[in-house]
Amino acid sequence: AVVSTGSLFAGLGSTQDQARKDWCCEQINKLYVEHNPDKLKDVAGLLEKNAGKEMELYERICKKYGLTPEKYFASSKDEGPASAT
Repeated sequence: AVVSTGSLFAGLGSTQDQARKDWCCEQINKLYVEHNPDKLKDVAGLLEKNAGKEMELYERICKKYGLTPEKYFASSKDEGPASAT
């Protein structure tokens, strides 16, 4: 089950902060789907425990699995991750 951060972070921070948190949640879910599906059930708890430090959590999980973290870039115009060109 893929977890959304919407209810976990309702009312916290700016729209851009929420977009970053959602992006981290999506990346963590993708990582666990591919590398450790049993951990998917733990994502909501991990995000709650690491509220405000989602990017660091994502980077730690990537390191654990020997992966290079994707970079998140957002501007006031585009709040999503940078597309690879």
